[in-house]
Amino acid sequence: MRRINSSNSRRPKVSITMPRSRVVRHIDSEARKRLGMSAREMLRQYRSGKLRDVGRVADLIVWSDALADDDPIFEG
Repeated sequence: MRRINSSNSRRPKVSITMPRSRVVRHIDSEARKRLGMSAREMLRQYRSGKLRDVGRVADLIVWSDALADDDPIFEG
């Protein structure tokens, strides 16, 4: 499980623990609905600067920050 930490100057620090599988499932499901592509393809395009309309999936990009840098979803 990965811990997601969030804090800003007006709110207390919040930590959420969520299994990797749930994070990946959410990103993949939403990427398919919004862009018609897998999470792996979306993240590959994003990291290479080729993803169009990043605003449609900005929240999914933020979710991907909860994954380890060497997570298998980033391979390929």
